[in-house]
Parts: sequence; C-alpha cells; structure tokens
Amino acid sequence: MTIDEEVARIVSKVTTYEQSHEPLFSRMDNDHAKYWLLEKFKPSIVEGVLEKDAYTTNRPRVLAETAHNAIAMSKVVIRVENDDSKDEQREVNDSYESWAIGVINNANNRRLASAEQPIIDETAWYALTRGHVVAARAMLMKNPDGSTYEDIVPIDPRHLVFERRGGSILWAAIVTRRSRDDIRDEYPNFKFNDDRDQDEEDEGNLQEKVIDYFFTENRPNVKNSGEHLNSVIIAGKYAKNKVRTNCVRFPIVIRKVGRNPGISNFTFQDDSMGGNVDISGIENVGDSIWGPMRHVNEARNRSMSYRTAIMSREVQGVFTVSSPGGDKDVEGRIDEPGRVHQLDNEAGESIDILKLQEMGRDALVYDQAVGADELGADLPQAAYGNVSVPISGAVARMLGQTISNRIDPFVKPVEALLQGCIENFAAQYETGKYQTVTVAGRTRQDQNFNRQIAPEDIKDHGMLTVRFFPELPEDKMEKYLIAQQAVRRDPETKEALMSYRGARDNILEMQSGDLEEHRNYAAIANTASPMLAITHQLIAAHKEGREDTVALLLQEAERLNRQQMMEDLAQEFAFLDAVGANPVQGAAAGVAGAGAPAAGAGQQMVGPDGLPIVSDTGAIPGVDSRVYGQQGMPGVMPEPSPVAGFNTAPEAMGIEPNI
Repeated sequence: MTIDEEVARIVSKVTTYEQSHEPLFSRMDNDHAKYWLLEKFKPSIVEGVLEKDAYTTNRPRVLAETAHNAIAMSKVVIRVENDDSKDEQREVNDSYESWAIGVINNANNRRLASAEQPIIDETAWYALTRGHVVAARAMLMKNPDGSTYEDIVPIDPRHLVFERRGGSILWAAIVTRRSRDDIRDEYPNFKFNDDRDQDEEDEGNLQEKVIDYFFTENRPNVKNSGEHLNSVIIAGKYAKNKVRTNCVRFPIVIRKVGRNPGISNFTFQDDSMGGNVDISGIENVGDSIWGPMRHVNEARNRSMSYRTAIMSREVQGVFTVSSPGGDKDVEGRIDEPGRVHQLDNEAGESIDILKLQEMGRDALVYDQAVGADELGADLPQAAYGNVSVPISGAVARMLGQTISNRIDPFVKPVEALLQGCIENFAAQYETGKYQTVTVAGRTRQDQNFNRQIAPEDIKDHGMLTVRFFPELPEDKMEKYLIAQQAVRRDPETKEALMSYRGARDNILEMQSGDLEEHRNYAAIANTASPMLAITHQLIAAHKEGREDTVALLLQEAERLNRQQMMEDLAQEFAFLDAVGANPVQGAAAGVAGAGAPAAGAGQQMVGPDGLPIVSDTGAIPGVDSRVYGQQGMPGVMPEPSPVAGFNTAPEAMGIEPNI
C-alpha cells in the first residue's frame, strides 16, 4: 500500500464515522446552542407572540452548572486496595497510591500553567453537556533534558471519531478545523497543494480539516507492528508521518457516558407509511444531562412566552376608536403620557380600551403539569440553595442521594477516565525508560508528601480505584461510629465483626492503616510511663523556649525518679517478707545499687551463723542507714518521735528497743 493509498484509507474511515454519527453530532450542537448558550426561543408566527416577548428559561444552563460544580468540587479519592498481604506489598501499594495522586497533580499543574482548565473540570463539562463518551490523551513525555512529565489532554467528544472491536480501541482520531496560519506554525515543513502567496489577503485564515490519528499497527512483518503510532493528516497528506508514541496501552482513553448503550440507526420499507421509515437511535447514545428536559423545556418557554405576550399587551393596552363612518385616525401613541385627545361626543367619537382575555384555569393546570415534569428532570431545589427551613442531617443525606442518582451517569465515566489515565502512565513508567519523577500532594489522611518515587518502588502494585464524592463533616463522624461498632468485641464470644486493620482500610478508607497502627503503638508507649510523658513535655517546652517550664519539669522528673526508686525498694521488701527472707539482708545490694556503691557491696553480707556482718562502727555494710533507724546509728536521735512512737527492730538483729 502506497502512502497516498494509506492516507486515503484513513480519511475514508474518518468520513464514514462522521456520516454515520451525524445525528449524534447534531444533537450535541443543538444542545450546546439551546441549553448552554441559551439560544432565544422563537415561537411560530401563527402563535401571535412577538419576538420581543419570547421567553427563554435559563434552567438548563443552571442545571448544567450546578451538576458540574457538584462533580468538580467533589473529593477525589485515589486508592490502592490493601488486603491481608505482607507489609512489603502494602508499602508498595502505599507508594503507588501516592505516586498516582502526585502524577495527576503534576498533570493538572502543567495545564494550569498553560492557562487551561483542570482535567476533572473539563472532562466533567464534556460528560454533562456532550454526553456519548469522555476521552483524554494520556502519555508520559520527555523534556529536552530527558526529564519526565505527565501529559493529559481532555478531548471534546464532538470532535472524536473512533472504532472499537473485541474489547479494544482499534483507532481514534481527533478531527478539528484550524486556520492555515496555525497549521504552518505547528508544522512549518508542511506545504498545501494550492499554497499561494502568504501575503494574499485572508489566505492565512482559511480553515482546513486536521485529523490527529492514533492507531495500533497490527500487521505482521511490518515495522513497528504491535506498537501504538500517531500521525497527522491535513488536506489529504501527512503533515506528521507515523511516529511511535512509546505507550504500552492505547494513548487515547475513552469511557462511555450515560445509561443508554445505544442502537444503530436503520431504515426499513413501509408502504403503508408512504415509503422508507428511519428508526433513530444513535443520537440518543449516552445522552447529555438535558435529555429528560428537552421537550418540557420547550413547553416552558412557550407557556412563559404566552404569558409575557399577554402582560405586554396589558401594559401597552389595546384601544378602540369610534367615529362616524369609522374613519377617525389617531396619530402616534394613544396612551402617550400627557397627551390630550379632542373628541366630539355629539358626533359619537370615543376612545376605549379593549378588555383582553386573561389566562384561565386551564393555563394554570398546564403550568403545574409542566412544573412537575421539570422537577423530575431537574435537581432538587435544595441543590440550588433554595431551602426555606433548616434541614436535618438525615434529610440532607436524602437530598444528596437524589442528586447523586441524577448525576452518577456522568460522574462514573469521569472517575473511570481518570483511572485509565493513571494506568496509562503506570504502564509506561514501569518500563524503566523514564527518569524518576517527583510527586507531591496530600494523602487520604490529609498528610502532605513531596518525594521521588522510582519505577521499582511501585512494581507489582495492587489494583487502583478512583472515586468522587462530597464528604461532609457528619459523613466522616458517621464513618468513625460505624468503625467503632465494627471492632467492638462481643462480651461472651470475644469476637468482633472486623479487625482494626480491616476497619481502617475498608470503612475509614485510610491510605495506610499500618502507619496509623504504628502511631497508636507509639502513643501507647509514650503514655505508659509518667517519666516518658515528662520527657516529651521537656522536649516540647525546650523547643518553645519555656525555660521556667523546663526547670519545673526537671524537678518533677527528679521527684518521680526518687518515688520510683522507693516503690521498687518497697516491692523488694514485700517480696522478701512474703517468702520468709530477711528484708534488710535482701535489700542490701538493692539499696546500694540504687545509689552510690556502698562499702562491702557485692560481698557476702551474712556470716556462718546466718546473722549479718556488722562493721566496727556498728553499721551493716552495703545498707543505707535510712533503712534501719536505730539508736547509735548515724542520723538517729535517741528519743522517739512523739508521733511515730517507739522504734523497734527484729530481735534477731541483737538490737535493743529505743526506749
């Protein structure tokens, strides 16, 4: 196949698709004109409504903008499911989750820097107002210095043609019209067949059809077979010859919109109806958000136009002029302020206002019926902020569910599209042919991160999901209550519905339940000992420069240290006494060890007769004098305290009572 034949074949495929989908594209164009641009309603001449009195409701535009805000302002949850796999796998999943959040942020920031809309904002608008599909080109690219950047380009489905077969996209093309000047700027080496002098007037503003064509080369024994390629065709020639995209997956991500899968248009012969009958279907594929309200919107415009026309006539007035022969002519406005009409009553001249027909009861019933249909096709009034009384949390959730039911057919495709873009990036990144990227963002626990994540850090990651949902504070509290109930153990069986890890992962949807588990253990350890708590308080006070607080905390630490030493000593005495041992003898080494080493510490403190060895001074080696308050011992007065009473000691010690 020659190059010319190849180009002609591509152009033919694109043209065939455009022709078969012309009803769908016409629907998109009409929707955009009538319901987004609010094209003025034009009643027929026979209806007797002047063009200036025609009414055009803005409800379709308000509906689209409200639904768009609900999607664009939703919380985006990018999550990689963690199961009961090993900690190493969970670390990989957490890294992949952070990487996915970061690459989307990078792609968004790049679009904002070039004065373009964020990815979700633009694709949500296409889903709501165009319908059919949402699509985007998602590719990893390289800067001139070799660094990697993430490129996501949302595609208007009005300008997208494609063919799918066997569960995959065979080819896709973005078809637009651009001026010759724009084409020359992007493709300076391209020459039009009829290129004229560029200085000729208006030549540069001529519009040309541009086909940006993506396809998979599946022909055997052909260069680049099995790879995804891209070319650009203008005026029946290659403006950009076939080049490799280096994409592992098809670079154009396409997701279906709406609940209607669609049927093909077809025609059949019916002589009873005078010939061919067309069965439409393609124009209803993936309808826009305005689908349920098209006809009712026209009815509303017509009804309000009638009312406007009647009010206009009432304001202007319709007058009758009576005169002999009926030939009296009143120039100018009859009801002009300050004007005086000279009438001959004897001649039967008069000017009277004509009573106009009013809107009757049937018109009121009609308006109510139209309003009921509008309500079914619209969002609840609360979605627009029209709430006359406060509503409870339960009612708010019901309203939220009603809104979700209306916009979910447009939310789900955008979720799937974003997920597909991330998967495209990951497939390229994991080849190892791209430099490590730096990603930044916030986790699902609102924790900031800014780090490099290499391809090997996300190898063999788990399944990724993307969800959009509005999250109110009461929703989060409700999740915590549900998690608390799920981990509560039965008093008899000691069983719980879920583990703490399961509750963190599946109910609270934490990015890393393991991290929270480790933090809990650390918090328990920090509060298990009063001394550890004081240590953390000391560090904090020192960082804040509170030296007075530091001094007080040091005193408290010293007091706690002494208290702990005495408590340990008391426990030793209690234990020795319980087993029938000599408490003084058993405490000798302990007390000495608690303070400075005493004389004889570590030596045998009991003689052959079982009695303690006493030094020449009468003291028991290795025992603090505070342990035995006896007469003749250092620091002990011979007279007893009137409060404490007599000091006594075991007789086995050979010490007389202090009397």
